[in-house]
Amino acid sequence: MMGAQLKLALVMLPSHLLSQLIGTHLSPTDLVLTPNLIAVALTPTEPNALCPVCGQPSDDVHSRYRRLLADLPICGRQLALILSLRRFFCLNAGCRRHIFCERIPALAAAHARSTTRVAHLHRTLGFALGGEPGSRLAAELAVPTSADTILRRVKCTAPQKLGAG
Repeated sequence: MMGAQLKLALVMLPSHLLSQLIGTHLSPTDLVLTPNLIAVALTPTEPNALCPVCGQPSDDVHSRYRRLLADLPICGRQLALILSLRRFFCLNAGCRRHIFCERIPALAAAHARSTTRVAHLHRTLGFALGGEPGSRLAAELAVPTSADTILRRVKCTAPQKLGAG
C-alpha cells in the first residue's frame, strides 16, 4: 500500500516542483520501488531542443531513446532515473549535424551514466580516500562504483590554481 501511495504522490507531484528538485524540466511518468532500488521514469517537458553544434532550436522529432542515469540515493535505496529522450532533426541546412540527441546538461554530461551529483560525490570520495577505500564507502552509501571510476573522476578534475603569496 505504501508503494502505491508513493507512486501516486510522485506522479501527481507538480512538474515545476520536480524541476526544482532535480534541477531540470522533466515530468515523471512511472515509478518502481524495490527493497534496494527506486526507479523513476521521466520525460522532458520542453517542446524543442537546441542543436549542440549550431544552437538552432528544433521541434522536428526524429526518434526516441531511453537513457539510464544513476542518481544520489533516497533513504538508503539506489535511485535510477530512466529518461525517455528524443532525437531531433537539425533545421539549419548548413549545420554538419543533421540529427542530434536531446541533452539535459543540468542533470548529466553527454554520454554519462550518472548524474553530475553522483560524479561529484565519487570525486569527493576519491580525493578523501583514494580508489579502493572510496569504492567501498560508495557501495555503503548506495552509490556503488569501481575504484577505477573513482580515480578517473579525480584525474578529470581541473587542477586548482595555488595563490602566490
